[in-house]
Amino acid sequence: MPKRDTSRDQDIHDFVVAAVVNHPLEVSRQIAEHFGIPREQARKHLRRLIAEGVLHATGNSRMRMHRLADPNDPQQRRERARKRQYVDWKLRDKW
Repeated sequence: MPKRDTSRDQDIHDFVVAAVVNHPLEVSRQIAEHFGIPREQARKHLRRLIAEGVLHATGNSRMRMHRLADPNDPQQRRERARKRQYVDWKLRDKW
């Protein structure tokens, strides 16, 4: 399995945190364009940040909105726990 580029991951993380504040509906497109990666890879980064508790996502498809997570919100904590299990299962061999 190839080794992850943690410096690039950190660059994407920093970009996402800044982009979410200004454009919560277009984050995956912005990541893909800025870093020259496919949108699916950008969405994987978003899913990982959601599972880590950095972001919170609401809505589906085109209305998917990302925002910075509130660590004190009990509903967001439950959703993060559920999503973390899914992401761990889904991406366990891909990272």
